[in-house]
Amino acid sequence: MPSLLQADVYVSSRLPLAIKRLGESSSFSPISCTLIHGDAEAVLVDTPISVSQTEDLVSWIKETASGKELRYVYITHGHGDHWFGITVLRKHWPNLRALAAPAEIMDPPIFELEDHKFRTVEVRHTDTHNTTVLYVPSIRLVVAGDVVYGDVHQYFGEANTTEKRKEWLRALDKIEALDPHTIIAGHKRARTVDGLFNLQKTRWYILDFEDAIQSASNWEELAEDLRRRNPRRLNPHAILRGAWTEDGRII
Repeated sequence: MPSLLQADVYVSSRLPLAIKRLGESSSFSPISCTLIHGDAEAVLVDTPISVSQTEDLVSWIKETASGKELRYVYITHGHGDHWFGITVLRKHWPNLRALAAPAEIMDPPIFELEDHKFRTVEVRHTDTHNTTVLYVPSIRLVVAGDVVYGDVHQYFGEANTTEKRKEWLRALDKIEALDPHTIIAGHKRARTVDGLFNLQKTRWYILDFEDAIQSASNWEELAEDLRRRNPRRLNPHAILRGAWTEDGRII
């Protein structure tokens, strides 16, 4: 009989940036790292960006899954704020194996931990190209990376055309078709529930952005509109990275 899997989520502190945007200090969005563990082994999905953040994550893993071996770290996509911490992790778990998709990197797109299957699902372009989610059928869990956001402003710097944003919407449909019970967003507030509602909120935000960018005449208007529509979301500085047209001009 397979072991019972459980999942815990670590949300990093917000790493400050040495620039100001919108008249405010800037920082990275909080990053969620998901630990899925059985009786003796564990899988981590995504890492933070800095050494100090990752050392804090290591301490949390050792407390949360005491005595268990971290076998794999799965990286959902290519943004550095989701994999730069691998080197720090390997200092503590030298045999740690890093996994990633698409298929030319990871084939077949399935791995196992204590007789449980973990399936990588390619969803193409979302907030960047070649994005994936990790699906664990036995507990109906999707770890969504940046395909799904919590209460954090979404990044559109690479989803900078209507067609790319439509592809992001199709990716959300693909996750929904998996019929998950739990969806963990790649950027979220700490201590918030990982509910299915984040899927719909991500969809609505994309539609909000599509509407706002059509009517805004400059980035200030775009930022003001999105903040008005989404007053609870963290990190409005992410909006500015999405205020660029495909050929590099600010709107």
